Amino acid sequence: MPVMKLTDRNCASAKGEPGKRIELYDALVTGLALRITPKGTKSWVFRYRANEKQTRLALGTFPNTSLEKARAKARLLAGAVEDGGDPAADKLREQAERKADPIKTFDDLADTYLAACASGEWKPMKKVKRPRTLDDEKNILRRNVRPAIGGMRPEDVTKAHVKTLLRKMTAKGITSQANRTHAVIRQVYNFALKEDVGKVVLNPALHIDPPAIEKPRARTWTDDELKALWTGLEDPGTLAEAGVTRSVAIALQLVALTLQRRGEVAGMMRSEIDLAQRTWLLPSERTKNGKPHLVPLSPRAVTLIEEALTLIGDTGAKDVPIFASRSGGRTKAILSNSVSHAYRDVRPLIGMTGENMPTVHDLRRTGATLMTSERLSISPMIRSRVLNHTDAGGGAMVSMSVYDTNTYVAEKRRALDAWAALLLEIVGERPRPDNVHSLREAAHG
Repeated sequence: MPVMKLTDRNCASAKGEPGKRIELYDALVTGLALRITPKGTKSWVFRYRANEKQTRLALGTFPNTSLEKARAKARLLAGAVEDGGDPAADKLREQAERKADPIKTFDDLADTYLAACASGEWKPMKKVKRPRTLDDEKNILRRNVRPAIGGMRPEDVTKAHVKTLLRKMTAKGITSQANRTHAVIRQVYNFALKEDVGKVVLNPALHIDPPAIEKPRARTWTDDELKALWTGLEDPGTLAEAGVTRSVAIALQLVALTLQRRGEVAGMMRSEIDLAQRTWLLPSERTKNGKPHLVPLSPRAVTLIEEALTLIGDTGAKDVPIFASRSGGRTKAILSNSVSHAYRDVRPLIGMTGENMPTVHDLRRTGATLMTSERLSISPMIRSRVLNHTDAGGGAMVSMSVYDTNTYVAEKRRALDAWAALLLEIVGERPRPDNVHSLREAAHG
Protein backbone atom coordinates (compact mmCIF):
# COMPACT_ATOMS: atom_id res chain seq x y z
CA MET A 1 0.00 0.00 0.00
CA PRO A 2 2.30 2.78 -1.30
CA VAL A 3 1.95 6.08 0.55
CA MET A 4 3.37 9.18 -1.07
CA LYS A 5 2.83 12.89 -1.39
CA LEU A 6 0.66 12.98 -4.46
CA THR A 7 1.14 15.79 -6.96
CA ASP A 8 -0.58 16.65 -10.21
CA ARG A 9 2.53 15.52 -12.07
CA ASN A 10 2.96 12.09 -10.45
CA CYS A 11 -0.79 11.44 -10.68
CA ALA A 12 -0.68 12.17 -14.40
CA SER A 13 2.43 10.04 -15.02
CA ALA A 14 1.43 7.07 -12.87
CA LYS A 15 0.96 3.84 -14.85
CA GLY A 16 -1.06 0.73 -14.25
CA GLU A 17 0.51 -2.72 -13.94
CA PRO A 18 -0.50 -5.66 -16.17
CA GLY A 19 -3.07 -7.86 -14.45
CA LYS A 20 -2.96 -5.80 -11.28
CA ARG A 21 -4.91 -2.86 -9.85
CA ILE A 22 -2.83 -0.50 -7.73
CA GLU A 23 -3.71 2.25 -5.27
CA LEU A 24 -1.41 5.17 -4.48
CA TYR A 25 -2.28 6.66 -1.06
CA ASP A 26 -1.86 10.34 -0.36
CA ALA A 27 0.50 11.26 2.47
CA LEU A 28 -1.31 14.53 3.17
CA VAL A 29 -4.91 13.28 3.53
CA THR A 30 -5.32 9.95 5.28
CA GLY A 31 -7.54 7.51 3.39
CA LEU A 32 -7.35 9.26 -0.01
CA ALA A 33 -5.98 7.07 -2.81
CA LEU A 34 -5.57 7.17 -6.57
CA ARG A 35 -6.71 3.84 -7.99
CA ILE A 36 -5.22 2.74 -11.34
CA THR A 37 -6.59 -0.21 -13.33
CA PRO A 38 -4.39 -2.45 -15.52
CA LYS A 39 -5.66 -0.49 -18.55
CA GLY A 40 -4.64 2.80 -16.97
CA THR A 41 -8.02 4.15 -15.88
CA LYS A 42 -7.58 6.39 -12.84
CA SER A 43 -10.11 7.20 -10.14
CA TRP A 44 -10.19 8.58 -6.60
CA VAL A 45 -11.30 6.56 -3.57
CA PHE A 46 -11.55 7.35 0.11
CA ARG A 47 -11.12 4.52 2.61
CA TYR A 48 -12.19 4.76 6.23
CA ARG A 49 -13.35 2.58 9.12
CA ALA A 50 -16.76 3.04 10.72
CA ASN A 51 -18.76 0.68 12.92
CA GLU A 52 -15.79 -1.70 12.93
CA LYS A 53 -16.03 -2.05 9.17
CA GLN A 54 -13.67 -0.98 6.39
CA THR A 55 -15.54 1.12 3.81
CA ARG A 56 -14.65 2.75 0.51
CA LEU A 57 -16.26 5.69 -1.29
CA ALA A 58 -15.64 6.71 -4.91
CA LEU A 59 -14.83 10.41 -5.36
CA GLY A 60 -14.64 10.71 -9.15
CA THR A 61 -12.21 10.02 -11.96
CA PHE A 62 -8.85 11.65 -12.65
CA PRO A 63 -8.22 14.12 -14.27
CA ASN A 64 -11.93 15.17 -14.36
CA THR A 65 -11.68 15.43 -10.58
CA SER A 66 -8.39 17.13 -9.80
CA LEU A 67 -6.10 16.26 -6.90
CA GLU A 68 -7.12 19.47 -5.15
CA LYS A 69 -10.84 18.67 -5.41
CA ALA A 70 -10.27 15.06 -4.33
CA ARG A 71 -8.40 16.21 -1.23
CA ALA A 72 -11.18 18.68 -0.38
CA LYS A 73 -13.83 15.97 -0.66
CA ALA A 74 -11.74 13.53 1.38
CA ARG A 75 -11.17 16.07 4.18
CA LEU A 76 -14.93 16.68 4.47
CA LEU A 77 -15.58 12.94 4.66
CA ALA A 78 -12.79 12.46 7.21
CA GLY A 79 -14.36 15.14 9.39
CA ALA A 80 -17.74 13.38 9.21
CA VAL A 81 -16.10 10.08 10.23
CA GLU A 82 -14.36 11.74 13.19
CA ASP A 83 -17.78 13.00 14.34
CA GLY A 84 -19.08 9.43 14.35
CA GLY A 85 -20.68 9.48 10.91
CA ASP A 86 -20.67 6.88 8.16
CA PRO A 87 -20.62 8.69 4.77
CA ALA A 88 -21.16 5.51 2.73
CA ALA A 89 -24.20 4.54 4.77
CA ASP A 90 -25.51 8.11 4.52
CA LYS A 91 -25.12 7.98 0.75
CA LEU A 92 -27.02 4.70 0.48
CA ARG A 93 -29.78 6.08 2.67
CA GLU A 94 -30.02 9.22 0.55
CA GLN A 95 -30.19 7.14 -2.63
CA ALA A 96 -33.01 5.07 -1.16
CA GLU A 97 -34.91 8.20 -0.16
CA ARG A 98 -34.49 9.64 -3.64
CA LYS A 99 -35.73 6.43 -5.18
CA ALA A 100 -38.84 6.56 -3.02
CA ASP A 101 -39.40 10.28 -3.66
CA PRO A 102 -41.97 10.81 -6.47
CA ILE A 103 -40.39 14.20 -7.24
CA LYS A 104 -37.22 13.08 -8.97
CA THR A 105 -36.94 15.82 -11.61
CA PHE A 106 -38.07 19.38 -12.24
CA ASP A 107 -40.56 17.91 -14.70
CA ASP A 108 -42.10 15.92 -11.85
CA LEU A 109 -42.31 19.05 -9.71
CA ALA A 110 -43.89 21.06 -12.54
CA ASP A 111 -46.48 18.33 -13.16
CA THR A 112 -47.33 18.23 -9.45
CA TYR A 113 -47.65 22.03 -9.41
CA LEU A 114 -49.97 22.09 -12.43
CA ALA A 115 -52.16 19.32 -10.99
CA ALA A 116 -52.44 21.14 -7.65
CA CYS A 117 -53.42 24.36 -9.44
CA ALA A 118 -56.00 22.60 -11.59
CA SER A 119 -57.62 20.85 -8.61
CA GLY A 120 -57.68 24.03 -6.52
CA GLU A 121 -55.39 22.50 -3.89
CA TRP A 122 -52.89 25.30 -4.59
CA LYS A 123 -54.37 28.81 -4.76
CA PRO A 124 -51.52 31.35 -4.53
CA MET A 125 -53.88 34.27 -5.20
CA LYS A 126 -56.67 32.87 -2.99
CA LYS A 127 -58.57 31.66 -6.05
CA VAL A 128 -58.39 28.72 -8.44
CA LYS A 129 -56.37 29.43 -11.56
CA ARG A 130 -58.46 29.60 -14.72
CA PRO A 131 -57.91 26.96 -17.44
CA ARG A 132 -56.69 29.69 -19.79
CA THR A 133 -53.96 30.69 -17.32
CA LEU A 134 -52.94 27.08 -16.75
CA ASP A 135 -52.77 26.43 -20.50
CA ASP A 136 -50.44 29.42 -20.86
CA GLU A 137 -48.22 28.14 -18.05
CA LYS A 138 -48.17 24.62 -19.53
CA ASN A 139 -47.04 26.03 -22.87
CA ILE A 140 -44.34 28.16 -21.24
CA LEU A 141 -43.02 25.17 -19.32
CA ARG A 142 -43.15 22.95 -22.41
CA ARG A 143 -41.43 25.36 -24.76
CA ASN A 144 -38.99 27.25 -22.55
CA VAL A 145 -38.29 25.44 -19.29
CA ARG A 146 -38.54 21.67 -19.61
CA PRO A 147 -35.97 21.37 -22.45
CA ALA A 148 -33.41 23.25 -20.33
CA ILE A 149 -33.87 21.96 -16.77
CA GLY A 150 -36.71 19.44 -16.93
CA GLY A 151 -34.46 16.43 -16.34
CA MET A 152 -32.59 17.97 -13.39
CA ARG A 153 -33.43 17.31 -9.78
CA PRO A 154 -35.35 20.39 -8.67
CA GLU A 155 -33.08 20.98 -5.67
CA ASP A 156 -30.05 20.98 -8.00
CA VAL A 157 -31.35 23.86 -10.14
CA THR A 158 -29.42 27.01 -9.25
CA LYS A 159 -29.85 30.71 -9.90
CA ALA A 160 -27.16 30.33 -12.58
CA HIS A 161 -29.26 27.75 -14.42
CA VAL A 162 -32.28 30.05 -14.40
CA LYS A 163 -30.25 33.07 -15.52
CA THR A 164 -28.68 31.09 -18.38
CA LEU A 165 -32.10 29.91 -19.55
CA LEU A 166 -33.52 33.44 -19.52
CA ARG A 167 -30.47 35.03 -21.14
CA LYS A 168 -30.68 32.60 -24.05
CA MET A 169 -34.27 33.70 -24.60
CA THR A 170 -33.52 37.43 -24.51
CA ALA A 171 -30.53 36.90 -26.81
CA LYS A 172 -33.01 35.63 -29.40
CA GLY A 173 -35.14 38.73 -28.96
CA ILE A 174 -37.73 36.95 -26.81
CA THR A 175 -38.71 39.54 -24.23
CA SER A 176 -42.19 39.32 -22.74
CA GLN A 177 -42.09 35.50 -22.88
CA ALA A 178 -38.79 35.56 -20.98
CA ASN A 179 -40.48 37.55 -18.23
CA ARG A 180 -43.43 35.14 -18.18
CA THR A 181 -40.99 32.20 -18.03
CA HIS A 182 -39.18 33.74 -15.06
CA ALA A 183 -42.52 34.20 -13.27
CA VAL A 184 -43.65 30.60 -13.87
CA ILE A 185 -40.37 29.12 -12.57
CA ARG A 186 -40.68 31.30 -9.47
CA GLN A 187 -44.26 30.11 -8.91
CA VAL A 188 -43.32 26.43 -9.26
CA TYR A 189 -40.65 26.80 -6.58
CA ASN A 190 -42.90 28.87 -4.31
CA PHE A 191 -45.34 25.97 -4.43
CA ALA A 192 -42.61 23.44 -3.60
CA LEU A 193 -41.37 25.44 -0.61
CA LYS A 194 -44.74 26.30 0.89
CA GLU A 195 -46.19 22.83 0.39
CA ASP A 196 -42.99 20.92 1.35
CA VAL A 197 -42.92 19.14 -1.99
CA GLY A 198 -39.70 17.30 -2.79
CA LYS A 199 -36.37 18.32 -1.26
CA VAL A 200 -36.36 21.94 -2.40
CA VAL A 201 -34.85 24.31 0.18
CA LEU A 202 -34.59 27.53 -1.84
CA ASN A 203 -36.15 29.25 -4.85
CA PRO A 204 -33.51 29.74 -7.57
CA ALA A 205 -35.71 32.27 -9.39
CA LEU A 206 -35.78 34.68 -6.45
CA HIS A 207 -33.68 37.85 -6.48
CA ILE A 208 -33.45 37.76 -10.28
CA ASP A 209 -34.66 40.89 -12.00
CA PRO A 210 -37.14 40.46 -14.89
CA PRO A 211 -34.85 39.63 -17.82
CA ALA A 212 -36.46 42.02 -20.30
CA ILE A 213 -37.79 45.56 -20.23
CA GLU A 214 -41.20 45.46 -21.85
CA LYS A 215 -42.30 48.50 -23.76
CA PRO A 216 -46.03 48.77 -24.46
CA ARG A 217 -46.64 48.41 -28.17
CA ALA A 218 -48.19 51.35 -29.97
CA ARG A 219 -48.24 49.81 -33.49
CA THR A 220 -51.52 49.95 -35.38
CA TRP A 221 -52.41 48.68 -38.84
CA THR A 222 -52.62 51.16 -41.68
CA ASP A 223 -55.58 51.08 -44.06
CA ASP A 224 -53.35 49.66 -46.80
CA GLU A 225 -52.09 46.88 -44.51
CA LEU A 226 -55.64 45.97 -43.47
CA LYS A 227 -56.70 45.78 -47.12
CA ALA A 228 -53.69 43.64 -48.06
CA LEU A 229 -54.36 41.22 -45.22
CA TRP A 230 -58.07 40.89 -45.90
CA THR A 231 -57.54 40.42 -49.64
CA GLY A 232 -54.95 37.72 -49.00
CA LEU A 233 -57.19 35.86 -46.56
CA GLU A 234 -60.02 35.88 -49.10
CA ASP A 235 -57.82 34.61 -51.95
CA PRO A 236 -57.69 30.77 -52.25
CA GLY A 237 -54.44 30.98 -54.25
CA THR A 238 -52.65 32.97 -51.56
CA LEU A 239 -53.89 30.63 -48.82
CA ALA A 240 -52.81 27.55 -50.80
CA GLU A 241 -49.33 28.98 -51.41
CA ALA A 242 -48.99 29.86 -47.73
CA GLY A 243 -50.30 26.46 -46.60
CA VAL A 244 -53.08 28.11 -44.60
CA THR A 245 -56.55 26.57 -44.40
CA ARG A 246 -59.61 28.67 -45.08
CA SER A 247 -60.84 27.84 -41.58
CA VAL A 248 -57.82 29.43 -39.89
CA ALA A 249 -58.05 32.39 -42.29
CA ILE A 250 -61.63 32.94 -41.10
CA ALA A 251 -60.43 32.90 -37.49
CA LEU A 252 -57.95 35.66 -38.32
CA GLN A 253 -60.68 37.68 -40.04
CA LEU A 254 -62.90 37.31 -36.99
CA VAL A 255 -60.11 38.64 -34.76
CA ALA A 256 -60.18 41.78 -36.90
CA LEU A 257 -63.98 42.06 -36.96
CA THR A 258 -64.80 41.27 -33.32
CA LEU A 259 -61.64 42.77 -31.73
CA GLN A 260 -61.47 39.85 -29.32
CA ARG A 261 -58.24 38.08 -28.40
CA ARG A 262 -56.82 35.50 -30.81
CA GLY A 263 -57.04 32.73 -28.19
CA GLU A 264 -60.71 33.51 -27.56
CA VAL A 265 -61.49 33.36 -31.27
CA ALA A 266 -59.39 30.23 -31.81
CA GLY A 267 -61.24 28.44 -28.99
CA MET A 268 -64.74 29.45 -30.17
CA MET A 269 -67.28 26.70 -29.45
CA ARG A 270 -70.56 26.06 -31.23
CA SER A 271 -72.37 26.35 -27.89
CA GLU A 272 -71.17 29.94 -27.50
CA ILE A 273 -72.75 31.17 -30.74
CA ASP A 274 -76.37 32.25 -31.23
CA LEU A 275 -76.69 33.01 -34.94
CA ALA A 276 -80.33 34.09 -34.67
CA GLN A 277 -79.50 36.72 -32.04
CA ARG A 278 -76.12 37.51 -33.60
CA THR A 279 -74.26 37.02 -30.32
CA TRP A 280 -71.19 35.21 -29.04
CA LEU A 281 -71.13 34.51 -25.32
CA LEU A 282 -67.63 33.89 -24.00
CA PRO A 283 -67.77 31.92 -20.71
CA SER A 284 -65.78 33.18 -17.74
CA GLU A 285 -63.20 30.40 -17.96
CA ARG A 286 -62.19 31.61 -21.42
CA THR A 287 -61.76 35.32 -20.71
CA LYS A 288 -58.71 37.11 -19.35
CA ASN A 289 -60.58 38.82 -16.50
CA GLY A 290 -62.54 35.71 -15.54
CA LYS A 291 -65.92 37.28 -16.35
CA PRO A 292 -68.41 36.16 -19.03
CA HIS A 293 -68.40 38.45 -22.04
CA LEU A 294 -71.21 38.91 -24.57
CA VAL A 295 -69.93 39.93 -28.00
CA PRO A 296 -72.55 41.22 -30.49
CA LEU A 297 -71.76 39.92 -33.96
CA SER A 298 -71.86 42.12 -37.04
CA PRO A 299 -73.59 40.67 -40.13
CA ARG A 300 -70.18 40.01 -41.75
CA ALA A 301 -68.98 38.18 -38.65
CA VAL A 302 -72.08 35.99 -38.82
CA THR A 303 -71.44 35.08 -42.46
CA LEU A 304 -67.85 34.13 -41.64
CA ILE A 305 -68.96 31.92 -38.74
CA GLU A 306 -71.57 30.27 -40.97
CA GLU A 307 -68.83 29.58 -43.53
CA ALA A 308 -66.62 28.06 -40.82
CA LEU A 309 -69.49 25.85 -39.69
CA THR A 310 -70.01 24.66 -43.26
CA LEU A 311 -66.34 23.72 -43.47
CA ILE A 312 -66.61 21.44 -40.42
CA GLY A 313 -69.96 20.00 -41.51
CA ASP A 314 -72.09 21.51 -38.75
CA THR A 315 -74.36 18.85 -37.25
CA GLY A 316 -75.92 21.08 -34.63
CA ALA A 317 -73.84 19.55 -31.81
CA LYS A 318 -73.00 22.17 -29.20
CA ASP A 319 -69.78 20.80 -27.69
CA VAL A 320 -67.63 21.10 -30.81
CA PRO A 321 -65.03 23.72 -31.68
CA ILE A 322 -65.76 25.88 -34.70
CA PHE A 323 -62.06 25.99 -35.54
CA ALA A 324 -61.08 22.38 -34.96
CA SER A 325 -57.49 21.17 -34.89
CA ARG A 326 -56.74 18.59 -37.55
CA SER A 327 -54.33 16.84 -35.22
CA GLY A 328 -56.91 16.76 -32.41
CA GLY A 329 -59.37 14.54 -34.22
CA ARG A 330 -61.75 17.49 -34.76
CA THR A 331 -62.58 17.49 -31.05
CA LYS A 332 -60.01 20.07 -29.95
CA ALA A 333 -59.83 23.71 -30.95
CA ILE A 334 -56.80 25.15 -32.69
CA LEU A 335 -54.25 26.93 -30.53
CA SER A 336 -53.95 30.71 -30.52
CA ASN A 337 -50.53 30.30 -32.12
CA SER A 338 -52.20 28.78 -35.18
CA VAL A 339 -53.74 32.16 -35.93
CA SER A 340 -50.40 33.95 -35.56
CA HIS A 341 -48.62 31.34 -37.67
CA ALA A 342 -51.21 31.74 -40.43
CA TYR A 343 -50.57 35.48 -40.52
CA ARG A 344 -46.81 34.90 -40.50
CA ASP A 345 -47.08 32.56 -43.51
CA VAL A 346 -49.42 34.83 -45.47
CA ARG A 347 -47.58 38.08 -44.75
CA PRO A 348 -44.72 37.83 -47.29
CA LEU A 349 -47.20 36.85 -50.02
CA ILE A 350 -49.20 40.06 -49.56
CA GLY A 351 -46.22 42.37 -49.70
CA MET A 352 -45.86 42.96 -45.97
CA THR A 353 -42.14 42.57 -45.34
CA GLY A 354 -39.47 44.35 -43.38
CA GLU A 355 -39.12 45.39 -39.76
CA ASN A 356 -41.82 46.54 -37.36
CA MET A 357 -44.60 44.65 -39.07
CA PRO A 358 -47.93 44.71 -37.18
CA THR A 359 -48.98 41.64 -35.18
CA VAL A 360 -52.29 39.83 -34.84
CA HIS A 361 -52.82 41.44 -31.44
CA ASP A 362 -52.26 44.84 -33.07
CA LEU A 363 -55.57 44.31 -34.89
CA ARG A 364 -57.30 44.70 -31.53
CA ARG A 365 -55.40 47.92 -30.80
CA THR A 366 -56.18 49.21 -34.29
CA GLY A 367 -59.92 48.68 -33.94
CA ALA A 368 -59.90 50.18 -30.45
CA THR A 369 -58.00 53.24 -31.69
CA LEU A 370 -60.25 53.82 -34.68
CA MET A 371 -63.39 53.40 -32.57
CA THR A 372 -62.55 56.43 -30.43
CA SER A 373 -61.02 58.41 -33.30
CA GLU A 374 -62.91 60.99 -35.32
CA ARG A 375 -63.73 58.26 -37.85
CA LEU A 376 -66.24 56.66 -35.46
CA SER A 377 -66.29 58.77 -32.26
CA ILE A 378 -67.33 55.90 -29.99
CA SER A 379 -66.96 56.62 -26.28
CA PRO A 380 -63.94 55.12 -24.50
CA MET A 381 -66.26 53.41 -21.99
CA ILE A 382 -68.12 51.49 -24.70
CA ARG A 383 -64.84 50.73 -26.45
CA SER A 384 -63.56 49.19 -23.21
CA ARG A 385 -66.78 47.20 -22.82
CA VAL A 386 -66.27 45.82 -26.32
CA LEU A 387 -62.71 44.79 -25.41
CA ASN A 388 -63.86 43.31 -22.06
CA HIS A 389 -61.36 45.34 -20.08
CA THR A 390 -61.77 45.17 -16.31
CA ASP A 391 -61.44 48.95 -16.01
CA ALA A 392 -64.14 50.04 -18.43
CA GLY A 393 -63.64 53.73 -17.72
CA GLY A 394 -66.42 56.26 -17.53
CA GLY A 395 -66.54 56.53 -13.75
CA ALA A 396 -65.15 55.34 -10.45
CA MET A 397 -63.98 51.72 -10.62
CA VAL A 398 -66.08 50.67 -7.64
CA SER A 399 -69.20 52.09 -9.29
CA MET A 400 -68.52 50.36 -12.60
CA SER A 401 -67.58 46.97 -11.16
CA VAL A 402 -69.95 46.68 -8.20
CA TYR A 403 -73.01 48.84 -8.77
CA ASP A 404 -73.29 49.03 -12.57
CA THR A 405 -74.47 45.62 -13.81
CA ASN A 406 -75.52 46.91 -17.23
CA THR A 407 -74.01 44.79 -20.02
CA TYR A 408 -74.36 47.58 -22.62
CA VAL A 409 -75.32 45.09 -25.32
CA ALA A 410 -77.05 47.63 -27.56
CA GLU A 411 -74.17 50.08 -27.31
CA LYS A 412 -71.61 47.35 -27.96
CA ARG A 413 -73.60 46.17 -30.98
CA ARG A 414 -73.72 49.64 -32.49
CA ALA A 415 -69.99 50.04 -31.88
CA LEU A 416 -69.03 46.70 -33.43
CA ASP A 417 -71.40 47.15 -36.37
CA ALA A 418 -69.89 50.57 -37.02
CA TRP A 419 -66.36 49.16 -36.73
CA ALA A 420 -67.24 46.31 -39.11
CA ALA A 421 -68.68 48.79 -41.61
CA LEU A 422 -65.52 50.89 -41.47
CA LEU A 423 -63.25 47.84 -41.77
CA LEU A 424 -65.17 46.52 -44.78
CA GLU A 425 -64.91 49.92 -46.45
CA ILE A 426 -61.16 49.99 -45.78
CA VAL A 427 -60.65 46.51 -47.29
CA GLY A 428 -62.91 47.25 -50.26
CA GLU A 429 -65.84 44.96 -49.52
CA ARG A 430 -68.31 47.84 -49.47
CA PRO A 431 -68.27 51.34 -50.97
CA ARG A 432 -67.45 54.32 -48.85
CA PRO A 433 -70.58 56.36 -48.03
CA ASP A 434 -71.07 59.77 -49.58
CA ASN A 435 -71.88 61.18 -46.15
CA VAL A 436 -68.71 61.12 -44.04
CA HIS A 437 -70.85 61.27 -40.89
CA SER A 438 -72.82 58.10 -41.61
CA LEU A 439 -70.51 55.75 -39.73
CA ARG A 440 -70.48 57.96 -36.66
CA GLU A 441 -74.26 58.17 -36.79
CA ALA A 442 -74.48 54.38 -36.96
CA ALA A 443 -72.19 54.09 -33.96
CA HIS A 444 -74.44 56.32 -31.87
CA GLY A 445 -77.76 55.08 -33.15
